[in-house]
Amino acid sequence: MDETKTIRAFFAIELDNNLREQFKKIQQDLITPDCTIKWVDPNKLHLTLKFICHFPLQQIHASKDILLKICQEHPSILFNFNVLGRFPEKGKPTVIWVGSSEVGLSSCLRKLAQAIENALIPLGFAKEERVFTPHVTLGRVKTARKNSTLTKKIETYKIGDNLKQTIDRVTLFQSTLTPAGPIYKTLATFPLR
Repeated sequence: MDETKTIRAFFAIELDNNLREQFKKIQQDLITPDCTIKWVDPNKLHLTLKFICHFPLQQIHASKDILLKICQEHPSILFNFNVLGRFPEKGKPTVIWVGSSEVGLSSCLRKLAQAIENALIPLGFAKEERVFTPHVTLGRVKTARKNSTLTKKIETYKIGDNLKQTIDRVTLFQSTLTPAGPIYKTLATFPLR
């Protein structure tokens, strides 16, 4: 293995198959004729905690040791995906996502993401400047007419309270970009307490 090589990688929460099926239904419900949306393949849906564009292979072992320790300091949580949102919050949407309106749950994931972020800085990884918002990206809006019905659909969509998952581990994925879309490979998993 070439130790000077870098890979695209990210630390994330994997979603169970039931949740992915429910999110696929939401994607289908949001299809509108006045928008072009690149939907994330339901089999690849996840909640990213930290993305690293250029992850040196030589740092993988050290980061695994750090992540194992960090994850043992954070409890498993039952996360309720109960809100549909978009980035940016105002103007034309560019990203459609599912997250939680429950402040305590979002705070738990925020603390975990921040701990990962802080632990990786001494290894030379840049700190993310954006505020972490726990979410699963469903799709990216490529084009939308000025008065698209998409924004109204997002604002009025009712998810309910049945989209829950116990988050009990963090996964390190390698991401390889291809013309057909990204290919994810699991490099390691780290159980939460």
